[in-house]
Amino acid sequence: VTLLAMGKESFERHFGKLQDLISRNVRRKKLLSIPSFAKAELAPYEINDILDRFEDVRFSKGETVAETGKWMHQGVIFLRKGKLRVTDENKGTVNMLVEGSYMG
Repeated sequence: VTLLAMGKESFERHFGKLQDLISRNVRRKKLLSIPSFAKAELAPYEINDILDRFEDVRFSKGETVAETGKWMHQGVIFLRKGKLRVTDENKGTVNMLVEGSYMG
């Protein structure tokens, strides 16, 4: 048996915590699944710069995430956990976003 091995301390010194590395890679894949980002032919450092600017934001059930013409109108969100109902004052529910969805 031949193994390729690295100690935990060495790994974390060079790459950070494994869970953080996995999470960042998942976010990178989500970002590049959006057609406008995928077609942009971004350099790796540009992708990393974009990812560094995202932050986890939590909302309680029933709380308003965004309203037309306000913050979210010019942003992008990825739904990491839970469900998000998209409503219109006149039409009611117009969409239901689930984990892995994006908007903006």
